[in-house]
Amino acid sequence: MRNLLALLAIALITLVALGWYLDWYKITSTPGTGGHRQVNIDLNTSKIGQDVEKGEEKIHKLLEKKSKKDTENTTPVQKNAPPAPASN
Repeated sequence: MRNLLALLAIALITLVALGWYLDWYKITSTPGTGGHRQVNIDLNTSKIGQDVEKGEEKIHKLLEKKSKKDTENTTPVQKNAPPAPASN
């Protein structure tokens, strides 16, 4: 159970840090009336969508390269080929 909570905490921290770095959101604080503070969170949803789409494209390209590389490295096996001679 602790491992699951630790994983969720790490995922949340990573998402918050990545969002701040990629400018997905801005948090501003301004003084309000009567000594109160006003906190505003501005989400840039179009930027989030663009970045997620770019990430998906990069993942697809990497997977295509990997699959092409795997198919180049494999040699086709001949059907009905004579068995290899046994060495004694």
